[in-house]
Amino acid sequence: MQGRTLILLIFSTNVCATVFPKRNKVLFPSAQRLKRHDRAIPVNTGFHHSEEEMQLLYEFLLGGFNIDDNFHCSLKDKELASMRAAKKFNTIFNDIIPKNITEIRRLTDRISRNTGELKPEDFERIVLTLVYTSYQALRFQGHQKDTWVESLVNIFQILKQDLTMK
Repeated sequence: MQGRTLILLIFSTNVCATVFPKRNKVLFPSAQRLKRHDRAIPVNTGFHHSEEEMQLLYEFLLGGFNIDDNFHCSLKDKELASMRAAKKFNTIFNDIIPKNITEIRRLTDRISRNTGELKPEDFERIVLTLVYTSYQALRFQGHQKDTWVESLVNIFQILKQDLTMK
């Protein structure tokens, strides 16, 4: 009797694991790697903690940034770039948000499977991914441009959906 119960328990566990796979709720795995490996990078990499930080992020975006051929972003305004918060901005842009179309599509796929509201840091990173994607859509021509624009629209729809859920 105990043998049958044990076999039934193992079988049902395998069925549940197959039918209901564990979902990875981490949308930006690169942020997790940064927190573990580099002590110089702030743990709270985000600007959503206060209104002043959000205004500073807005100033960074309004001031513009350059994207080089290696997809490295840097702020155009030298005064803003010299601020302590610029290191956080550069970390998010250069080390956390996805840079190629495959990674961005993978991100949108993970988000579309997410049923709840986005965490504030994820929402912020998705907005920054939207900004990066719009820069890339302006940079390319032809089929590549169409691919970037499609990703841009997908990210926008995800953000709109999250905002209307609240």
